Amino acid sequence: MTAPRWSRTLFGSLGIDLGCFSLRASSRARCTRMQLAVVSCNKISVVETLDPQEDLWTDLCVRAGRHEIDLVVHLGDQVYADDSMHDIEGGKVQLTEVEHCKFLQAKRRLKDVESENWLDYTEEVCDMYRDVYRKTWSHPPTRRALANVPNVMIMDDHEIRDDWGDDPDDHMTDSMEHFIARCGYRVFCEYQGQLYSHVPGLQHPVSDEFLATKQHRIFRIARIGFVLVDMRCARTFNFRPGVDASNSMLGQDQWADIDEALSPGGLVADCDTLIFGSGVPLLFYTTKLNDFLGSNCKDSDDLLGHWSNSRHKKEQARVLRLLRGWKKKDRSRNQILLIGGDVHVGGFTTLYDYEEDKTLANPLALQLFSSSIGNSQFNAFTQLGIRMMGGDLNPFVDGHECVHHTFHFKHHHWTPQRNYGLVWILNNLHSPTGDRLRCQLILSDPEAKKIVPGLQLSINDELPPAVSCGCAVL
Repeated sequence: MTAPRWSRTLFGSLGIDLGCFSLRASSRARCTRMQLAVVSCNKISVVETLDPQEDLWTDLCVRAGRHEIDLVVHLGDQVYADDSMHDIEGGKVQLTEVEHCKFLQAKRRLKDVESENWLDYTEEVCDMYRDVYRKTWSHPPTRRALANVPNVMIMDDHEIRDDWGDDPDDHMTDSMEHFIARCGYRVFCEYQGQLYSHVPGLQHPVSDEFLATKQHRIFRIARIGFVLVDMRCARTFNFRPGVDASNSMLGQDQWADIDEALSPGGLVADCDTLIFGSGVPLLFYTTKLNDFLGSNCKDSDDLLGHWSNSRHKKEQARVLRLLRGWKKKDRSRNQILLIGGDVHVGGFTTLYDYEEDKTLANPLALQLFSSSIGNSQFNAFTQLGIRMMGGDLNPFVDGHECVHHTFHFKHHHWTPQRNYGLVWILNNLHSPTGDRLRCQLILSDPEAKKIVPGLQLSINDELPPAVSCGCAVL
C-alpha cells in the first residue's frame, strides 16, 4: 500500500463539491435517511489479537458491504504511531520489542545526528510513520470497510505522539520532537488529509507547504451541516504566538472559519441539523475534577488537553454559545449532535440551556462519544468508576454539581466496552417520535465473544433516573 496522492469519493446522485473529497448524497439520504458511523482509537497491536467475532471492524465492514453506511467520521487516533511509548520510557519493555512505536524509533535514529542534518532523514522518518498506516489499514476488515464507504478524518494525538499539542514545548520548532512530528504530520496529510482536500507540497520531500494546511472540516450534505474541529495542528503546526494565545484550543483562523460558516449566508448556516465533532468530547468532566485528575494522575494527564481544562474552558463556552445562537435563529433548526472520541468510553450526554429553559425540559443538544473501536479495555476497578460517572451513582446522589447556571449536562448510558457509533439522520416524517437524529453504540462483548447492539437514543427520549449530572464551567 502506498500513500494516496488524491482520493475522490462519490456516492449516490446529488453532488456536493468538497474539493478532493467530492461527496454525493444518495436519494435515500435526501428523502428518507442517512446513516453515519463514528469511530476513534484504532490500535493495530490490539485489533490483530481480537477474535473475529468481537472485532468491531468486521461488523462495520459487513454494514459497509450492505450499503448501510453513507459516511464514516473518524475522530482521531486512526493509527497509533507511539504504541507502548510510556512503557518503553518506563523500562517495562524494550523499544526493540514494540513494532509500532515510530516516534521513539525516530528519536533513536536521530540520537547522534546533528540538528542541521535532520532534513536528510525526512524520508526515512516518514517511512517509519507510513509503515504503521500500511499495517493498520491492511487489517482485512478495516481495509474492506475503508474501501467501500466515504471517510472523513480529523487528527488526534496518537497519529504523532501521545498528548501532542498539550505541552507548550510542542510549539518549539527547533526541537527533535517537532521535526519528527512534522514528518508524522506529512504522512497524516498523505493518508488522511487528502481524503478531504488537496494538500500542497507533498510531492517534494523538503517542502514545508503542507504545514500551512488546515485540518478542520466544515461541509454540508443537503441540509445537514458538519463542523469537525482540529485540536492538534491548530495548537502546534498552525500556532502563532501572540495571535493564538487567547484561543489556545482552536486558534484564531479556525475560529474565523467556524464563525463564518455559521453566520448568515455561511456554508452551514441554513442547515436544519448540525453535527459538531472533535477529537475529545465537548462535555466530559467538570473543570475541577478534570484538572485535578489531569494534574495528579499520570495516566489521566491527557485531560489537560480537554475542553473543560481551565486553559480551554473559555473556548468550550464559546462553542456552546455559538450552538445556542445558531439554533435560536430559526425554529426549524431543531437538532444538534455533538460527537467525540479519545476517552476509551462510549456513552451519551444530554445538554440543556438553562438560560432558555429553567425547567431543563427541552434539551439543546445530544452528545455521542464513541471510543475505542480497537484498543485495550480498562481494568475492573476503572470500569466501575466509568459506570459511576456514567450514571450508576446517581440513585444515591440528589441534585446537580452546579458551578454555573447557564449550561447543564447529564451523562447517561456509559460503557467501557469497545464500541463504535451509528447515527441515523431521518426525515421527520419517517421518525415515529418526530426526531431527526437517532444514535446507537455497537458494542464488543469480550465475554460472549460477539458484537451486540446498544440502546438507540434520540435527543427527546426520556432519561432514566440513573444519570450523572453536571454543569459546563463557563
